[in-house]
Amino acid sequence: MQPSAINASSKNRQRTAMAVRCLFFSISAAAFLSAGEFQPSASIVLLGDIMLGRGVAEAHAGGDWAAVLHSLQPAIRAADLALANLESPIGCDDSLLRSDPRSLAAPPAAAAALDSSGLDVLSTANNHALDAGPEGRRCTIETLSRLGIAALNSFSTPVGKNIHGLRISFLALDLVGDSPPEAADDLERSIRRAHKAGDLVVVSLHWGLEYQSGHDLLQEQIADRLVEAGADILWGHHPHVLQEISWIDGALVLYSLGNTVFDQQEPAPARRGTLVWANVDRSGVHSVAILPFAIDPGGGKTGALEVTSLWFSYPQIRSTRDIIALNRGAP
Repeated sequence: MQPSAINASSKNRQRTAMAVRCLFFSISAAAFLSAGEFQPSASIVLLGDIMLGRGVAEAHAGGDWAAVLHSLQPAIRAADLALANLESPIGCDDSLLRSDPRSLAAPPAAAAALDSSGLDVLSTANNHALDAGPEGRRCTIETLSRLGIAALNSFSTPVGKNIHGLRISFLALDLVGDSPPEAADDLERSIRRAHKAGDLVVVSLHWGLEYQSGHDLLQEQIADRLVEAGADILWGHHPHVLQEISWIDGALVLYSLGNTVFDQQEPAPARRGTLVWANVDRSGVHSVAILPFAIDPGGGKTGALEVTSLWFSYPQIRSTRDIIALNRGAP
């Protein structure tokens, strides 16, 4: 590639990043102005499954791990907090990696992808948490701590954040792995305690059926129960494809955000990701922006956000005519 072409490409990336930052600044400003009187607020980015093992690791065997999530960085860094589900444990050394194709464990070098991403909280409460054994889980937690990323685990003390005076509690539950029967009861009690303390409550849920475009009855029953307990956002993953995004009594329910980066070529919806930007205040979720993006499974990285496919909505909205859509196409 000629130097002039490289410079042009770099300038295009810079313009795109600036456009995305301006877009989310405008969304946050609109939400603030529509809220009326001032109260503490924050912006949260939510993403689906991040898998850094198997084919993704092969694609980056020569390095350049920073490229994995580079396309999403403008939005991630523009938000106050950014969250994703880490589907692959990261070992302390390559000896913990397994030849089993079902194992999603990632090499230690994969930590560089997370280090450069700007992500703040990663859920490790999923059915692949032990793909490198108990030692791999320990190494993953230690790696995230070293990177300054909070690890969200089942049955752990809630991760708490204070953003601009707004207290947010993050909780997680793996309903796909070997969680005990009382796990949902424990989670419900934790949500009630956090809600009673005045915190906004965000719950990571690894649940549902793989590759199904719609949620099932069990998910719906659990969602009703957790919202009734005081959850403000239910953030789902595991199906590897996008499922419905809806409201239950003012709470935002993301049944599944699909993949963020993965090596899955099929089915085709597994090669699509979704970024959700939520503006929140003490009353809960105030507004939401939804942006899709493509995934390059062979290259082991995400594509750019499709800003023209933005959907922007409020919890109070129920009818289609009230949804502000810059492009009439569901992400």
